[in-house]
Amino acid sequence: MKIKKIRFTNFYSYHEAELDLTKYGSGLVGIEGINKDGGGSNGAGKSVILEALVFGLFGRTIRKSNESAMVNLTNKRGMMVELEVEDLLIRRGRKPSVFELFRNGEPLTQAHAARTQEALEEALGVDYKTFMSAAVFGQHSTVDFLDANPDDKRKMINGFLNLDYIFNKKADIKARRSKIKSKIRDLDVLITKLQKDIYKYDTMLNDSLISAEQVDILQKYDLDDILQIQKHNWRVEAEIRKLKDLLKVSSDVRNARLTMREGIGSDQSWTCKSCGTKFEGKLDQEGYDRCARIVNIYDEKVKVAKGEIKAWKEKLVRMPCTPQEYTKWSTVRGNSNVRSLYDESRAELDDASREKFELQDKYEMLGFWDKAFSEKGLIKYVIRTVREYLNEKCNYYLAYLTQGSITLTFDDELVENIEVGGNMRYYISLSGGEKRKVNLAVMLALQSILSVSNGTESNVLFFDEVAENLDEHGIKGLTDLLYELRKDKTVFVITHNPHLASYMEGHKKISIIKQEGVSRIS
Repeated sequence: MKIKKIRFTNFYSYHEAELDLTKYGSGLVGIEGINKDGGGSNGAGKSVILEALVFGLFGRTIRKSNESAMVNLTNKRGMMVELEVEDLLIRRGRKPSVFELFRNGEPLTQAHAARTQEALEEALGVDYKTFMSAAVFGQHSTVDFLDANPDDKRKMINGFLNLDYIFNKKADIKARRSKIKSKIRDLDVLITKLQKDIYKYDTMLNDSLISAEQVDILQKYDLDDILQIQKHNWRVEAEIRKLKDLLKVSSDVRNARLTMREGIGSDQSWTCKSCGTKFEGKLDQEGYDRCARIVNIYDEKVKVAKGEIKAWKEKLVRMPCTPQEYTKWSTVRGNSNVRSLYDESRAELDDASREKFELQDKYEMLGFWDKAFSEKGLIKYVIRTVREYLNEKCNYYLAYLTQGSITLTFDDELVENIEVGGNMRYYISLSGGEKRKVNLAVMLALQSILSVSNGTESNVLFFDEVAENLDEHGIKGLTDLLYELRKDKTVFVITHNPHLASYMEGHKKISIIKQEGVSRIS
């Protein structure tokens, strides 16, 4: 991926800036800053060049800034970043929002920004996380490979190896298996129904005789008659249930009976829910009479309800048979039709069982391929295959950074084995400088895998304050590594470390000057 030019307007502290990366060629380029407003180099806007590049490519900033922070505070609108990458022109802005993509002057912009981003990343062959892992090292690198668990490590390598085709295949297989499983469930329901029907028809065929009484019922009634009697009885029974509900003894009636039984002068403490009368203290004659009225009213209601229940019960009609019995007897009587139903159900059951067997065979076969395309299948095999290359490249870069004092190897589960001076060490026990060296070596090795696996390799690398936690000895190793990397790439270095800065003397430089709140490239 050859990045040619970066242009940005009203971006952070810049009003306007342009950087032609092609003029630097391969080699080291120091990015130095002078902040005339605050003194020193902090806050001059050195990292904004990297921010503009990342925003143009992926529509997001490294520092996760909001729109108000990105758009220049003086102009407050018209922020625009333009990138020339390979044969692509990318234009992305805020206030107003703009996202346009061109290839050799021909528009590739899609109807939605998300689809345009997909088209851009497909053309670049890289996404945000992979680019940040492979081209940006130091304070803005969001990936520490050795801090990740084994599953996350495999996912990172999957991204570097461009294994999307395996994941797409796995998703397709999963969808096909789901569809087959749903069809099998439908067939199970059908097979259960057919088995019940066959059992019913078989019983009918074996029980081909019905009694004279049953024949008499079939002659006197039809199925509608039986259903009408059943509906009539349901209505009568519903009325009887309503009346029986009236016979239920309420708490008021129970309390009143108990109070009368205890008699006048007994202690009471309750409230009638029906009329709200409170019975508190000693029961007097008036209270006794009130309880008697409650009981009498209930007893009269019960007497009336029992009479009505008796009347409704007399309306019940005896059913000669149930609708189910009538249907069975009718079917048995027309035995020839049952035989054809039995034969049809048996044939349908055979077809459904055969189809289910074939689908189960396909489901199991797809299950094999589901495992094959999983992270325990082909992906694990690919990782095992590149593990040796990964180990070789890690130690190649560590040789520069540590003069061979630290070596690192990964096993098949991507668990690291670290030796410092020939002694085994856990990653967590390393010093800050040692961790930085090891992680830098790992990320550079992963970048090598990326370029080998899909040819996606950026022509630029950014080292932003990568010298943090490194002593003078470590700075010398880092410098040796930078000298090696510069052979075929443009390596941009931002640093406040005086030792690293001294090694950058004599190399190309980009100077950033900030004055009165405005940054410019000089």
